Amino acid sequence: VGQRLDVVSLANNHALDQGEAGRADTERALQSAGVAAAFAGHDAVLEPLGVRVQVLARDLGPGLARADEDALATAVASARRGGAAVLVSLHFGREGAQLPSPAERRLAERLIDAGASAVLGHGPHVARGVQRRGRGVIAYSLGNLAFACRCTDEKDALVLRFALGADGGVEDIIALPI
Repeated sequence: VGQRLDVVSLANNHALDQGEAGRADTERALQSAGVAAAFAGHDAVLEPLGVRVQVLARDLGPGLARADEDALATAVASARRGGAAVLVSLHFGREGAQLPSPAERRLAERLIDAGASAVLGHGPHVARGVQRRGRGVIAYSLGNLAFACRCTDEKDALVLRFALGADGGVEDIIALPI
């Protein structure tokens, strides 16, 4: 099966560097290339090969507000009840921290328990561990893919590949260092 890019998370601390108009311009450019964008208030819904996939993307920053956690867990459960496999892209975690905090672990596990197939973390600029939980997978941080950024010296990143089963569970999980 060929590789393609279907969706991009625009939920991060730089998404609004050029204001709402800048993010809207980015979203239009992605859309014209056939790529969906996901961010708070704008979930992406894809149907590759007839499987409905809903992508929720949120920027939680280094702090995890309980209300944000509750709302996100509710959104995951609602999307899953609606029949979609749910992927959650989370910009969270303290920059440079090699390990997820206990609060980050609890949140990621809560989202899997609520029905997410995968929780895909980014934000700390470092690659963190990948954890299998039940039928889902958690990548606490995929590392740094912004190699031209003067914001960090980190150059390590992971691509997480997996297959979605008919039940929304993940199979054939591979973390590829790049």
